[in-house]
Amino acid sequence: MEPLKGRVAVVTGGSRGVGRAVALVLGAAGATVYLTGRSRRGGSSILPGTIDDTRDEIVADGGQAIAVECDHSSDESTRALFARVEAEQGRLDLLVNSALGSRFDRTPELYGDGGFWTQPLDVWDDYHDVGVRSYYVASALAVPLLLRSDRAAIVNLGSAAADGYILGTAYGVSKAAVSRLSADMAHELRAHGVASIEVRPGMQITERAIMHEHDFAPDWKDRAQSPRLTGLAVRQIYAEEDLGARSGQVMKVAEVVRRYGLS
Repeated sequence: MEPLKGRVAVVTGGSRGVGRAVALVLGAAGATVYLTGRSRRGGSSILPGTIDDTRDEIVADGGQAIAVECDHSSDESTRALFARVEAEQGRLDLLVNSALGSRFDRTPELYGDGGFWTQPLDVWDDYHDVGVRSYYVASALAVPLLLRSDRAAIVNLGSAAADGYILGTAYGVSKAAVSRLSADMAHELRAHGVASIEVRPGMQITERAIMHEHDFAPDWKDRAQSPRLTGLAVRQIYAEEDLGARSGQVMKVAEVVRRYGLS
C-alpha cells in the first residue's frame, strides 16, 4: 500500500523549482497536497510557474491539490494557511518546507563574485525571513495538526551550503541555520512522535538556475539534479518503515536515489 495515499501534506514554495516537484510527486502518490506560494496565474513574476499551474497538473493526473496564496514572510498569512488545513482536513501528516526568499530574480548580479560587503544589507533578510524564520513559523503552526497524525513528519529542504561556501555568505548562513533547526526540532519532537528531517538536494535544474545559467560552468546541467529526484526522495523517506529513526538526520537526495534506485 502507498503510505501517502489518503495523507494530507503541505508543501511551501510550490510554484516552481524543488517545491513544485515535491508537490507533484506527493500528489501522484495519493496525498492531498496544499501547496503555497505568492505566484498566481496572471501575476508579475519574471519566472515561469505558479501555484495554480502546479495544482492543475496534479489534478490533471488524478490527484488532489489545493493552491493557497501565502506570503511566508507574514505570520498571519501562514497562520491562515494552517487554519484552513485544520478546518478542511482536521489533521496534517507531512509538512515540507521549501519556500525560499531570494532577490536573484530581481537582481541577477548577486550571482556574481562580489563579496557580501558589496551587496544590499537586506539580502540577509531575504534568506533568513523566508528560508529560516518561515520554516520555524510553519513548523510551529503545523505541529498541533501533526500531533493528530499516526505518521507525522516535517521535512526541511536544505543545501550543501550548510557545510561549505555556495552562493554567498547570507545564503550559506541561512542553510546552516536550517540544518540546526531541523536537528533541534527533532530533539524536541522525538517524544511526541513527529519526525524532523533535513533533505539535501544537490544543484538543481530549476527555472531560476536556468535564468542564471550564464554564471555557471558550461556542463552544469550534466552535474545537476532534476528537482523530481528530490520529490522521489521525500516520498521514499516518508514511506520508510521506521520513519522516526530518520528524525534528526540529514538525508542527501543523491544517496537516497542511489540506495533505492529511484528515477
